[in-house]
Amino acid sequence: MGEVEEALRERRAGNLLQFNLIEHKLFGEDVGDRVRILEELDKLSAGDAVEDEGVQLLLGQVLGFEASRVVRPDEVFRTYVKLLLNLASSNASYVEACLAAFSRLLFLPREFAQVREEVILCIQRVLGYHSAAPALFCRMLAKTFPHQRRSVEDIVNFSSALLLLAERTTNGYLSEQILLLIVERITIIDAEAASKGGAIEESLREKLDNMLYLTFLYIEEHVSDSSAKGRVQFEHVYAAFEKSILPAYRSFTAPYILFYLCGRSQRFLSVVDDRLRAIFYDRELPAILRKNAILYSTGLMSRLSQADNDLILRWLRSVVNFLHSNLDACDADLEAVETDIRSTYYVAFACAMHVLVRRGGSFIMHADNAESLRQLRLAAIMRSRLKPLSVQATPLAEEFCDLLTSFDIVDCTNMNLDGGMGTATSRTSWGRRNRVELHLPFEPVNSLELSLNFLTMYHIGETAAGEDEHTGKSCDMEVRSDFDSSLSEAVKLVQ
Repeated sequence: MGEVEEALRERRAGNLLQFNLIEHKLFGEDVGDRVRILEELDKLSAGDAVEDEGVQLLLGQVLGFEASRVVRPDEVFRTYVKLLLNLASSNASYVEACLAAFSRLLFLPREFAQVREEVILCIQRVLGYHSAAPALFCRMLAKTFPHQRRSVEDIVNFSSALLLLAERTTNGYLSEQILLLIVERITIIDAEAASKGGAIEESLREKLDNMLYLTFLYIEEHVSDSSAKGRVQFEHVYAAFEKSILPAYRSFTAPYILFYLCGRSQRFLSVVDDRLRAIFYDRELPAILRKNAILYSTGLMSRLSQADNDLILRWLRSVVNFLHSNLDACDADLEAVETDIRSTYYVAFACAMHVLVRRGGSFIMHADNAESLRQLRLAAIMRSRLKPLSVQATPLAEEFCDLLTSFDIVDCTNMNLDGGMGTATSRTSWGRRNRVELHLPFEPVNSLELSLNFLTMYHIGETAAGEDEHTGKSCDMEVRSDFDSSLSEAVKLVQ
């Protein structure tokens, strides 16, 4: 009879002395004692003895161990892991507790790389024991994920371990949920940055940079158009964007996940653009989703270097056709047009203006693009009773009109940008004219630090390059040599 079994027998007889001694040894410094007790518990947990109250008390203490108590020495770690695996496989009621114990080991720093590899293998084995385990584990990870006020090390260690698990697992649901969880946490910190115009404390900035960096690396290493698995990972990352970032009222740097994702492949960019425009055209969806979708689509067409002339022309045709299809209904009874419909119309027109202005003369002069633009009948939209030019930001409208006139696409010389060509404009209850204010993603901002490699994917634009199109103020696009953020130093974008 082993030491633990003898202590349990004495406990059932009412004598707690030996049982208390076992508990003391379990938390003591003697490695031999700990290994021996864990081995005995492993044997007892496989049989009916697991129902013993004393065994359950000891197992509860073991399952609550902090990582530091079991990772060293190797003998303790291997005995501990063996106990958890056998317990989870033989008793379904302990699966959740075993997964929780393994999830705490994901906080281990990177110097425990070998331990982390074994932990991930063990997690995969436990998830395979029961069909409900993956969903249970994902809910557990959401609760375990360190709060944004925890240390940078905790957040980075846990995030990198999760991404390693997403890479190794063959369970598509688990991989998708891990990416969703990490993007959600990025979005939470990013929302705070957006609410403060990027002026967040340095520790939060460091956490955001590191989580973005880890996500970029994951995309770079595992998202590819050349393999089925790479295309599956593309779908997982895009799903995380659509669920977490797209519905957000205002984002700061989190949208660059989408920018990076679309930069991986011309086909990925085309697929994402099609999906975003489909969301915008769907009148059954919430207004915030529709507006954000067209803004992200516009940002990609304006700023991503991989957006070639053919793709941009296809985008312009689609958006302008949308404007034409809605024009007759709006013109028929202007006063009866709902505010949301009118607002959507103005935003779509502003997006078309923005893409054309940012891409500039080189796009228009490419092949037959000028003639293709003439066939879009932009003049009919610009001169309609809705007067879309009258509600646009004046600098953008002026650049747009100058561009169309200079290339003989539309003669804008007699167009009044302040609403002189019609009778109905949108005004507030105070009589102040409303203007379309576009907060486009992927625009140059002073507080966004980008690596030089990142900028190779970035289309600055021909008109007022390096300036904000609304304010005309210079936007700092240089990479400061003294910037030590991991994002600025280490992100490697594929050319």
